[in-house]
Amino acid sequence: MHEGTILVVVTLLLVVTTQANPATVVVGDLEYVLYKFDGTTGKLGYNDANAACVNISGELAIINDVGIQDAIQPLLQTDAGTTSWEMGYWIGGYCTSYCNAASNSGRQKNWKWSNGSRMYDGYTNWYSILEPNGDSNVGAYVYNFNDMGGYSNTFGTWGDDDVNTLKNYICQRHNNCNQNLCHNGGTCVNTATGSYTCHCLPGFGKPNCKTEYCNPNPCQN
Repeated sequence: MHEGTILVVVTLLLVVTTQANPATVVVGDLEYVLYKFDGTTGKLGYNDANAACVNISGELAIINDVGIQDAIQPLLQTDAGTTSWEMGYWIGGYCTSYCNAASNSGRQKNWKWSNGSRMYDGYTNWYSILEPNGDSNVGAYVYNFNDMGGYSNTFGTWGDDDVNTLKNYICQRHNNCNQNLCHNGGTCVNTATGSYTCHCLPGFGKPNCKTEYCNPNPCQN
């Protein structure tokens, strides 16, 4: 159940790359990286998930726009053989105390995105008016299952959970390849370390495919 109706049409550059793990989508200047693991191996608590995002020069995803939500949602994958409470992807929303925003709108100001902005100042996507309902030290996550406590069509909506619960997670980082860094027809690819690499056409090389091996002509006689 959504808390509001969004009547704004958002035009964004979307580039999608699908892999078993991770899956990525680029929205404007940011790349969103979805890490999904089978079982519990690889899943992390909220703080460790954010640290893993920092390790690739990013942070947990800030979904403060319906366009970002719409880009990420098709890439969510369900977890076979796990309960609903073990499923889902951490995102960058959190609250340390007085977090039960559903019962007291005054507590909504305590919910923040990882960049310090307030979650309730713009777009939100909680699955019902019952969420969030944790009291303290909770983070937001995206549901990747279709039914929660009698509420249907929860796939892609948000819930909250204790920050120590192990989950999949979604990182965001700057999209280096949005800057046209590769020359002479080279293809830019973001790397796992938050940098980029250029795949150059034959005859061109480093740096950034700027070197043209046959100009000037090195061949003699």
